[in-house]
Amino acid sequence: MPRNRFAAEWRIYCSPNDILFVNHRLDTLISSGATSEVWSAVRVGPHGFAQPVALKTLVPARAQSQAHVRAFLQEARIASHVQHRSVVQVRDLLVQEDRHWLCMELVRGWSLQQLIAALKADGRTLPFEVAITLVREAASGLQAIHDAGLIHRHITPSNIMVSTSGHVVVLDFGCAAWQLSEQVRFTRPMVELEPSYASPQMLCGERVDARTDLYSLGAVLHELIFGEPPSGPPRSSRSDVPVVVKDVITRSLERDAAARFGSAREVEMVLDLISFRHCWPITPSYVAAYLDEVLIRTERARLPPWPKVSVRDTDADAPAPLPPAPRVPARTPQGRIERDPRAAMRVRAPSEASKTRVRLRRRPQTSQR
Repeated sequence: MPRNRFAAEWRIYCSPNDILFVNHRLDTLISSGATSEVWSAVRVGPHGFAQPVALKTLVPARAQSQAHVRAFLQEARIASHVQHRSVVQVRDLLVQEDRHWLCMELVRGWSLQQLIAALKADGRTLPFEVAITLVREAASGLQAIHDAGLIHRHITPSNIMVSTSGHVVVLDFGCAAWQLSEQVRFTRPMVELEPSYASPQMLCGERVDARTDLYSLGAVLHELIFGEPPSGPPRSSRSDVPVVVKDVITRSLERDAAARFGSAREVEMVLDLISFRHCWPITPSYVAAYLDEVLIRTERARLPPWPKVSVRDTDADAPAPLPPAPRVPARTPQGRIERDPRAAMRVRAPSEASKTRVRLRRRPQTSQR
């Protein structure tokens, strides 16, 4: 463990099963893939500061590979350039015993892949207004990524999450690259591409730009609407799909990049126009209520628990709380001590005897002549 004052202070509060390093305590494993894994953790600080975060690191088998380490560090540098509400926020890069950890915002929610699986299990279809809203928010995050000079190159339903508040967040910059660099053309991502969502240019190893993400986003919209990834022209048994929605999917899945949308902002504007034309003013609260109905009430998709913040995360040098102030006994208007302080605030109606005494005292005295 690193020798710093925080580690020395909090070490006494940790049990042998807890892993504490660089002011972070690991909690539970959220997800694990072929190259990386994500943990929920608590970021601790002085005077009782504790914040739930997510820590991403390479799996032990990949942590020894210099190529994977370089790709992981590249992901950390790239992800730190994007600041948007629809893009996961990266906060810090940690190093512990030659192992790198990426500290990120902890998003509590579900991926679109979980949503699609839950709908298939129930034999339901996603409403058009919800699908359009989710893709529109993802397009807003993609535009922020492209404005930073980046290409995501791995837009899939598993890398787009919906939080419990109904907001969409784009995840995973493991395949991202700079638009103006040569590696966008010649360097293949370290993870295996998914043919259903990768553009033809990526599969052929050609030079790609931001429009490759628009192809992947169109494939995600296709699966949300039709329930299956695209394989050629859009096809489905749903007969109530609006023509404008089919046109958006068809244009996004064009093999020629020049025939697709010019930017993610254009996709966002088109989806806004479709929502306005069909009177679909969907808010995040509506999306959250729909997710509550589809996902929370089922046993197939459970939320990962928040990291538990306990006494181990408090500061040993934090000042003790002040003792409660002594209670001053309340007094009635007559000067008597009232046992119940609230009783002294109540207005009491005068009795008949007191009214008579007041009238007798105030009666003017007449002289006897």
